[in-house]
Amino acid sequence: EASRRRILAGLGGADGGGPPLVKPAVVQIAGSDASVALEAARMILDLSGTSAALRDGTPRDRLPVCAIDLNLGCPQRIARSGRYGSFLHDEDPDAAYSVLSALRGDLPGEIGVTAKIRLPPTPGDHASGRLGNIAALPQSVDERVRRLVDSGVDLITVHGRTRFENKNTVGPADWDAVRRCAAVAREHSGDPDFPVVSNGGIEFGRDVARC
Repeated sequence: EASRRRILAGLGGADGGGPPLVKPAVVQIAGSDASVALEAARMILDLSGTSAALRDGTPRDRLPVCAIDLNLGCPQRIARSGRYGSFLHDEDPDAAYSVLSALRGDLPGEIGVTAKIRLPPTPGDHASGRLGNIAALPQSVDERVRRLVDSGVDLITVHGRTRFENKNTVGPADWDAVRRCAAVAREHSGDPDFPVVSNGGIEFGRDVARC
């Protein structure tokens, strides 16, 4: 209940009736059930005043919430038990794409649908048994990005590490792989400007130019 109140306060006051803290905002949700995700997204739009603003013809750049993002990047153990984040994307990618397709098919066109992901596990991760009961190596990065585009997402954020590269095992972000994601997304979508955001490994201003 405390978490619920804190989220609603961020969207617009304790009861969700006031202005959001950031406008426009992108709100991230997590889960594997498309119907629950849709219910959450609709609630976010209603409580933030976005649904009412859309009815009033408010321009997209002035909406309280401009996009719903699906968390496919969390590498923490709680994400495995909750069936979300990078565990969902690695272990049940079809469920992840089902959620995204449902969001894109149901939400107003003015509301973006986006996804934050990590790089897929490597052949070395699979050979070492780190993937547990997954019999086959999860999707390649190319297939992962193509399926995201086919799901109707408007933007992809890519953390340039696998889910095994976190906490004490964090290494340099693989920006080359992120560039590959951008190239595949633009080729597959037919949009040379399809937006792909790089996440991870930025410590100093000079890192932005290197990335």
